[in-house]
Amino acid sequence: MRGATLHRLIDIYADSRRNLRDRLAALRMFVRAVCADRDTSFAEYRQMRRRLLKGMPFTERALERERAAYLDRTRAARQAMEECGAWLIGNSAMIEQALSFDDLCDLLGVNHAHRAEAAEVCAGDAGIVGGLLWIGGEFEDSADHKSGRSNRGNTGPLTAAVQNLFQKFLLENPSAIPDPFALGGPFYGALRQEMAPDGTVQIRRPALTVHSLDGSTRTVERKPEAYSVVAKDGGGRHG
Repeated sequence: MRGATLHRLIDIYADSRRNLRDRLAALRMFVRAVCADRDTSFAEYRQMRRRLLKGMPFTERALERERAAYLDRTRAARQAMEECGAWLIGNSAMIEQALSFDDLCDLLGVNHAHRAEAAEVCAGDAGIVGGLLWIGGEFEDSADHKSGRSNRGNTGPLTAAVQNLFQKFLLENPSAIPDPFALGGPFYGALRQEMAPDGTVQIRRPALTVHSLDGSTRTVERKPEAYSVVAKDGGGRHG
């Protein structure tokens, strides 16, 4: 999509005097174009990188230039996605007031077969916008999928924008979510690798619960162990 068309779409969705349905439709087209450009950029960079790697070390500078240009394009796409996601979440009340559940489902291309499930999700605290674009995960564009929402990862453009915003939040606020390896977490009991202050990799096993004869229990924290890799010949190799 040409740059002039993208700027025109931005002008439409940013114009508060326009019909909100038109603004959201323009935003969807803009984000879809950004996603397509990001995918094309990645494919082109990967192809160029493979070609330049064959000429190393003589092509090292050219490879660095290609990588820098690719990272700039990726950074710009990510920022655009995050800003669109922030606009959607920040204006969710206005959207839900102006458009009904069915109106928004029509606009987002939600399959009629999934709307009963979507309505249940949207009845929660997330609301209609959060339910369709975040909690539901794959409701958007589900009418375009040949087998409903079974194609995981085939995320609609506005859903992808909200996901990018959430990823940014997690990167900037890692303490906002509980430790997944803690008691009650999804990874409780699993081994995890940690980086020691000296740069070596260590294995930390879950705490051991000791049950006494008198019925009492106590938790014993295990010391980290040196990371060991089993070589192909069967011998051990410490990292």
